[in-house]
Amino acid sequence: MDFFQHIDQQHELVDRTWQVIGKGPSFCNAPLTSSDAVSIGLNHVAGSIDLDYWHVFDVDVFDEYNEEIAEKVKYLVIPDVMNELYDIPLYKRRQHRRTKRDIQEIIANHSLVQVFEREGRLLSYTRSRKTLINLPQHEKVNSSKSRSVMNGSFSGSTVVNLLAMAGVKKIMLVGIDGGKRYSQSFSRYENTTRLDSGNANFDAQFGEIARIRNHYDVSIRHIDWPYPIEIYVGSEREQKLSTEVLSYSIQKNSSIDVIVKDLGLELEKKPQPNIDSLGGIESKTPFSYQRFAIPKLMNPHQVAVYIDSDMLVLGDIRELISYSRHGKRNANAATTDPGWKRAQQLSVLIIDGQKCGWCLEEISKDLDDGVITYSDLFNDDNVVGIDRTIPSDWNSLESYTPGRTRLIHFTDMHSQPWLSPSSGLAPIWCRYMIEYMEVLPEGIDILEDCISKGWVRPGLAVQARDRKENPVTIGLKRYCRDYFFCPPHIKRSIRLATNDSKYSVIIRFIGKRFFYIFVSIVSRIRYFFRTNKLSNYFIDILKYVKAALIQRL
Repeated sequence: MDFFQHIDQQHELVDRTWQVIGKGPSFCNAPLTSSDAVSIGLNHVAGSIDLDYWHVFDVDVFDEYNEEIAEKVKYLVIPDVMNELYDIPLYKRRQHRRTKRDIQEIIANHSLVQVFEREGRLLSYTRSRKTLINLPQHEKVNSSKSRSVMNGSFSGSTVVNLLAMAGVKKIMLVGIDGGKRYSQSFSRYENTTRLDSGNANFDAQFGEIARIRNHYDVSIRHIDWPYPIEIYVGSEREQKLSTEVLSYSIQKNSSIDVIVKDLGLELEKKPQPNIDSLGGIESKTPFSYQRFAIPKLMNPHQVAVYIDSDMLVLGDIRELISYSRHGKRNANAATTDPGWKRAQQLSVLIIDGQKCGWCLEEISKDLDDGVITYSDLFNDDNVVGIDRTIPSDWNSLESYTPGRTRLIHFTDMHSQPWLSPSSGLAPIWCRYMIEYMEVLPEGIDILEDCISKGWVRPGLAVQARDRKENPVTIGLKRYCRDYFFCPPHIKRSIRLATNDSKYSVIIRFIGKRFFYIFVSIVSRIRYFFRTNKLSNYFIDILKYVKAALIQRL
């Protein structure tokens, strides 16, 4: 019987949670029995636990079982074209590839499969020649009307895709993990089936699962974190657009359920001490102290994440929170690459509700009494109990390495892509902004509102409308207007300066508007020479001119 017809006939199955069970380390981390859950095990999982469904992708798996396994499994699920082992030239191990045998030949050659067919417990589906890994992130994975199932890098993402196409809305991953290891329960397969597809590790499947989760709007959780991960974003109202694009990047790349929360709005619901000035000490950014209020906002039995709003997430949140296992103190923070010559930061944090005991009142009192200083609070890991277990790839300061960077942190306010077109990383952020506008129609309204309030540069409207990722391509006049755009933080500084007798006379003499322009020019020139990006700017323009000439010819 066709798998999809089977699910259609038992439609109540789509409303239940399906446990997709693999051989990864988390197989042993939690009990697998649940009266409400439907279990579907992958390949060699059968026999270790009773299963509702047994999905087999590789023909040779049947050779390791006898007909007694049929008593521990209700249904066998196989694709119409399975995989079998082949000798690959110049590769020391055999690898699984598509078999040339059809499903009828496989049934005829395996008595175990015949048992399931004879008893009406054999389910199959059509396997597509396309694979999930070859599709762009933003492109649709499958038509909901199609019954041809794209397979992923591993059985885990393939089965998640199969279930999502069948209409299942709640999936729990068990033993579906990254890295290179199997659970100890399956150590006998370490040197035979592990990574026999040719992949370096099991991480590739999570990018595929993220696409499926977003395309089908399916809830996917992991047995180690059986709840949506709360992500608190330190922000202020002027950063509305950057926060929205950040939230989109998190949702797009996450293989498990996440809830992104604006920390400033959350604090308005639960008033705290003066969050901008603890102990009479003003914070360097309007949201510096906000992160210390998270333990009072989050579930005390869960793990939460804090990040700044001037970021873009390119990695999977599942990978990020996995580093929480290595810490023993209040929170885990990202390290800083020594090559950046920057101080350690508290910009990316994993906070364990069961360990973290931060209290804003106590921190405020210690600052007021001089027990600690602002510098101690943010630079001394022992003061607030920080373990540096997160790699620097999760807080990449003004840099991007393809395939490695998990999070870009736009720390230099003079080159943040929503405020200035001069950053070499602007095309990456703008690509996500354009996708965000396409996925969420209300994004255009948010962009226009932010432009009208002077919170972001006006050229972003042209980039969003014409799908231009690189700001250089919006035209010289628009580029210059964006280049000398006066961002909110400079306007705020000038407003403060007008109250200072040392600057007020000059500002009144030349006028605020011209002073804005003057400060913008000076800050841009300082940024170029300080970061040696003047040559890169002209190189970008020359590349654009060259490409335009080639296109015209």
